[in-house]
Amino acid sequence: MAALTAFAVPANAQQQYCFGYVDGSYISKSGAAYIKTNWTSGSWYQVCNVKAVWKDVTPDLCVSWLAKIDVAIAYGKRLGIYYSNAPACGSIPTYNDSPSPDYVMLLKDTQP
Repeated sequence: MAALTAFAVPANAQQQYCFGYVDGSYISKSGAAYIKTNWTSGSWYQVCNVKAVWKDVTPDLCVSWLAKIDVAIAYGKRLGIYYSNAPACGSIPTYNDSPSPDYVMLLKDTQP
């Protein structure tokens, strides 16, 4: 039996490989890091926190992910984010209700 976690996972959650372009990122005063992508409904969602562990993602890992995210934005590169337990990429909950990614991948191809 799986251990209970501090956040709810939607009933339709499963493995998701989300690929596309990042339209923006920001970090709030609390350290929460948010992105907006072309695979979501135009809403911001949290990927990590640079000040504190957030849903098992450490701040040092968060900073590494943000480096990839910011390169993707600056150079128009595609990004891949894998979730082991999340709803469909277009239905990921917004802001701090988002599931935590398992990894963030920077891809070589550029935006047309």
